[in-house]
Amino acid sequence: MVSQKGRRGFTLIELLVVIAIIALLISILLPALGNARKRAQLMLSLNNQRQQGVASASYGAENDARAYSFSWKAGQVPQTSNTDLALACAALNPNAQDGDTRAAVYQQLDIVTRLYKHDQLTPTVGTAPTGHTPFVLYNHLVINDHIGEQLPSEMVISPGDKARATWQEDMNGYLDDPMGGNGFRPPSGATSFRDLWRWGFSSSYSTISAHYSPDYGNLNDSDQWPRTVGRAATSNRYIMPNKKNVLGRRSLDDVAYPGQKVLLYETYQRFTGPEQYFAFEDSQVPVLFYDGHADNKNVKDSNYGFEPNKPGKGADDPFDRLKTDLYNYTPIRWWDPPGASITLVPSYFDQTRMGLQGVDFGGDPVTNEGLMNLVGN
Repeated sequence: MVSQKGRRGFTLIELLVVIAIIALLISILLPALGNARKRAQLMLSLNNQRQQGVASASYGAENDARAYSFSWKAGQVPQTSNTDLALACAALNPNAQDGDTRAAVYQQLDIVTRLYKHDQLTPTVGTAPTGHTPFVLYNHLVINDHIGEQLPSEMVISPGDKARATWQEDMNGYLDDPMGGNGFRPPSGATSFRDLWRWGFSSSYSTISAHYSPDYGNLNDSDQWPRTVGRAATSNRYIMPNKKNVLGRRSLDDVAYPGQKVLLYETYQRFTGPEQYFAFEDSQVPVLFYDGHADNKNVKDSNYGFEPNKPGKGADDPFDRLKTDLYNYTPIRWWDPPGASITLVPSYFDQTRMGLQGVDFGGDPVTNEGLMNLVGN
């Protein structure tokens, strides 16, 4: 008779050893997989910026080298199928301080309502946001309209921007409940649809102010150099021009060093460390240059910026408040990275010294002391 021996099972110790080995392998592999994912997202973000660079060059080639930006002017009748908005733009007072900014808001609404349809999104004055400056995060809409692209546009969203990516995946869901029904509340204290719908069409990338406003100006209303766009005391606010025909009049021919001058930049570090605001010295963010190339740049390698409306105020020492344009990064609790706090930061390529004539990376900053002292200090 043949005896049969039973198979020996794992002992508890052996099972725990196997589990420990698997856990160790996972702990080793997960960071590597996470880093690989971030590198892939970085490449996608840079590719998005390059696409916008190509579109910028195309727009300039077809519009007498004009730098793309909102072009509607207060008191003028723009060409559009949205008659109500055209008439509202024509009715704006061209001498009002916010006349052209308001015209740009109407153009923003005009583009969105032609390229995306939603029941509440109507091309009427009552749908136009108030207290809003569309140039900072919405300039891309002019490009979308130029190339005939339907909204929402993937090329204006960073793959590391979870909120905007979620909004794009379900834009109707966002517009049905813009207070955060699909998981992400926009960075605004507003509660009305009128003032929140726009965030669904905003960009992860910010356009530098000199792209759509003069390189320098003066806060004195009677000065021959009119007030230009500049940062206010906090990261979420801007000083806007108070005279007509100042905004949206830049030319790509004004750019003196296209391979060293930033056109737009990602507003947060998302791929090479903890997520944080771009203006910290140890941040690294994707930036697009005027010659069309994009790169992930260390902010500390950039020249310091200046205060466009007080250009005589230098930008050499970030710790000297008399010589540097400083503002408060003011995080929004539900939007900015957890643990972020109010921090005084300097301007960098967001406000290049001498604007489009200046240099951000790869060279000393361009200065004109005589002009800067003449314009303001």
